[in-house]
Amino acid sequence: MYIQAQDSEGYWGTITAHSIDTNPPSVAGNINCSGAKCQFNVENAESGFDYKWQLSTGDMLEGESATYVLPALGSYSASLVVTNSIGVSNSLAMDFDVTELFAPEAVVSHLCNYLACEFDASGSTDVDSDTLTYAWKVEDSSANGELFTHTFSQAGSYKVELVVTDEHEQEARYELDLKVEAEPDPVPLPEVIDDVKKDSSGSNSLFGLLVITLGAFIRRARVKH
Repeated sequence: MYIQAQDSEGYWGTITAHSIDTNPPSVAGNINCSGAKCQFNVENAESGFDYKWQLSTGDMLEGESATYVLPALGSYSASLVVTNSIGVSNSLAMDFDVTELFAPEAVVSHLCNYLACEFDASGSTDVDSDTLTYAWKVEDSSANGELFTHTFSQAGSYKVELVVTDEHEQEARYELDLKVEAEPDPVPLPEVIDDVKKDSSGSNSLFGLLVITLGAFIRRARVKH
């Protein structure tokens, strides 16, 4: 291909020749699965090229590397489409299998202030899942979500139950035997004696006692002389 440029005043520049490779780009890739979570990788990727993965599930992934969670066990296929900088494309079809599913791992922490307790399952994990649901049960109460709060009816020992489920219906069950105590009754204030009650200021009572004691001491000294 030959290119000649013209400037704003109408003068033409030097004609230059450029070669363009119109051959389809090379395509190479691999797919690695851990349970239902699969990694799609382009081999020998070129800068400026566009990469798309068309999955047999109907979903489209983009980029040199992409991750996707398949919905179930079974056989699947993916077509890697590579487009170069001038719009020429090539594709490669690949088959792959999901042969196992992994269950979640339930991880729970808790903190109690007497009968009021907070439970946290946000540390739970799943190797081949992006979505986890949480179902709690304790006493007559039930709730959903990573975080759960509950105030127990009275002191005693209780069982806290949690079921963590992923999108493949794989489950992890967690049980906690928990003992809670009621908040102790407040300590009563000491009783004030009657003589102190009569004088709420306290300072006047003390001053009166000092005057009486000093007067008695002076009278005793006069008697001795």
